[in-house]
Amino acid sequence: MTIGYKLDNATFNIIIHCVTVSPIENQFQTKYTHGMFSELQKKFRPMINYIITKDHEEGYIFTYKIIKEIEHNDKMFDFMYEVLFDSSTSNVCCQCHLFEPKKILCRHSLFVLGLERVKKLPNKYIHDR
Repeated sequence: MTIGYKLDNATFNIIIHCVTVSPIENQFQTKYTHGMFSELQKKFRPMINYIITKDHEEGYIFTYKIIKEIEHNDKMFDFMYEVLFDSSTSNVCCQCHLFEPKKILCRHSLFVLGLERVKKLPNKYIHDR
């Protein structure tokens, strides 16, 4: 029996609770390993430090601006991200492109999915353990 298998087996019956009431977070909770779910939860926590606005709408495609305000040396700086949301498919695309290498949605995309009240994510965003 490998160490990884023992660890997975030992934590199988432990439930990591959701930090929000988001059905999206709940969907990840049931599909992801504890490690993957814990990493995803880190993206739900800092939502209060962001300003989110719907910038443009064309048909089913909405463009959101996600602004993070950061204070450094008594000066405020804004970091802006743009997220495209297709309301007909619930697909999201963020300009940070963090989803591509890690296969875990970025917090910017999660913010938009929450605002749009997406209850169930497309399967391409949920990966096997």
